[in-house]
Amino acid sequence: MTLKLKFPGISDDLIEKIMADDNPQRIKEVIGTLEESMTMLEKGMSPDQIISAFKNTPRTKNSAGGL
Repeated sequence: MTLKLKFPGISDDLIEKIMADDNPQRIKEVIGTLEESMTMLEKGMSPDQIISAFKNTPRTKNSAGGL
């Protein structure tokens, strides 16, 4: 219920998919992405610009190591 209040317009299907996940780290990452996209919307970016910004963001380098 708090997700509906925090993110107005979010679909019930998306909320169910987020809550069905049993990995708390992944849930936090998804909620963080939603918060970031809401901030971008408030700054005046269009949904297409937000999607392209997320797609064009490079991955952070994983740590080295191993055998």
